[in-house]
Amino acid sequence: MRRFKYFSMLLAMLVWSVGFVACSSDDDDNKDDVEVTDNTDGSENAGTPGGGNDDSQGGEISASLVGSWIYYYDGNGGYEKIEFDGTGRGRGEVKDGDGVERFSFAWSLNTETSMLKVTYDDDGEIEYMKILSLKEKTLDVLNDEGTRVTYTRL
Repeated sequence: MRRFKYFSMLLAMLVWSVGFVACSSDDDDNKDDVEVTDNTDGSENAGTPGGGNDDSQGGEISASLVGSWIYYYDGNGGYEKIEFDGTGRGRGEVKDGDGVERFSFAWSLNTETSMLKVTYDDDGEIEYMKILSLKEKTLDVLNDEGTRVTYTRL
């Protein structure tokens, strides 16, 4: 029930915030950005933990993904914070009006399809996210519900 409430609130806040997305003129100047191809392949075969494969761009994408990211989904301090480590493990927390919920997960990346697979430790639930763009300070994903979410690097 808590996840349903979270995802409902997340969807509502995302729809509200889409109008406030802005582009910066310095995006082309950032040499550390990683461009992700826009494949629309399904969510099968989500790759190896931490993107551990021989594909040079895949290794670059995985290395760029490692770190802490945050997404603020309302004006009342609600957020989702996630942290990817280089071994295919991660942890996160969601803060809403009911408090803070912490979780841990395993992650893997299919570099051919840019699909990120997240398997939650507490219940084994699997979530797929399509990486739309990965830059030095921003991560844009399309989640299972078809909602675009932009995380900011901490």
